[in-house]
Amino acid sequence: MSIKKTTLLILFVLISAILCNCAVFNTMEKPPAEPIQIKPTATPHPIQSAVPTPSPEYSPTTSAIPTPKPIEFTILATGDVMTHGDNLKSAYNTETGNYSFDENYIHVKKIIEKADFALCNLETVTAGEESGYTSYPLFNTPAAILDGLKFAGFNALVTANNHSLDRGEAGILNTLSEIKKREMLSIGTYSEKNTNYLTIDIKGIQVSILAYTQHLNGNLPMLSEDKYFMVNQMDKGKITDDIKAASLHSDLVLVYLHWGNEYTRGTEDWQPAYAYDLIEAGADVILGTHPHVVRPDEVVLHNGEAKYIIYSMGNFISNFIREDNRNNAIYTEDGVMINMIFIVNESGGVELTEVIPVPTWPYKYTDKTGIHYEIIPVENADSIVHVTPYADNEAKESYERTMESLAGYKASH
Repeated sequence: MSIKKTTLLILFVLISAILCNCAVFNTMEKPPAEPIQIKPTATPHPIQSAVPTPSPEYSPTTSAIPTPKPIEFTILATGDVMTHGDNLKSAYNTETGNYSFDENYIHVKKIIEKADFALCNLETVTAGEESGYTSYPLFNTPAAILDGLKFAGFNALVTANNHSLDRGEAGILNTLSEIKKREMLSIGTYSEKNTNYLTIDIKGIQVSILAYTQHLNGNLPMLSEDKYFMVNQMDKGKITDDIKAASLHSDLVLVYLHWGNEYTRGTEDWQPAYAYDLIEAGADVILGTHPHVVRPDEVVLHNGEAKYIIYSMGNFISNFIREDNRNNAIYTEDGVMINMIFIVNESGGVELTEVIPVPTWPYKYTDKTGIHYEIIPVENADSIVHVTPYADNEAKESYERTMESLAGYKASH
């Protein structure tokens, strides 16, 4: 083979080898036909999303701040608490020689304690044992009666009535002292010249309570003239002035009046106008006692506001019974607790929203241990109010008699 051919052959082989190598390099750098799939991680839970969920837009129909509930409070008032001869006997324990009146209130206690403030008319005095415990006509009762009323749930006692002076000045002073010892309040009789009414705070609301008596059973001479301040006597001008004075610093004014004739179920002709004048002066509620029977109630509007009047709440506890020789004797067994519900309205004023009468009847019975009294409340005439059929029936009849006179009240809004 000639050198020329040999040289050409060598060049051909070299060129072929170079071309083959280039083809190999190009094949390694070429991307694959199918790209590599990167598997995604599990889908995150929405709350783990890196993108925040936008807040809902404010809707004017959905308030972010709830409407505050109006302040509501209740005051419970009832009538005459008396201790005739059998009441004293029933409270006396012959074994211990002590008195207890707690049994009288075992059924009404739960109702009284629900009220924010409760008061009744104490129609006796607690002048002490040395003065002798007596019934009508000049009452004097063991101080244990105050323990019974505190047990029942009463906060304050009205002491202005026709028996306030049954033991003279000493009877008033000792009664006030015994009430104070039990951390209870009193309205209507006083040991010294002072503001002659009571102002209390109920849930931040200032409530003033005033009490006066029309009658003193001729016992005013037991006081010297300079001591007449010790008992609030009914005088319209004086009461009006007191109401106006109390209204200056009070949100609510209640007035107890021990007035009228005994044992009559209707009002005296002069009483409605008298009550309306006191409302005009600023009274919000007028609560009557003394007739020993329940008298009508009514609601009057004054400047668009409801004002409540009950002319008599009857007897809460006594020994008045239907067999007594007096007019309307059966009605002297009846009494009523007046439960008044108030609210503070949007303008800051106190408004009467409801008056709920709860009729009561005193169940008197005798067993081997002696005489007993239990005041039975009747909130619903359809329920069984006492396990003793006789007591249940009589209490319901009393309820019907009482509700003949009463309407109560419920605001329309």
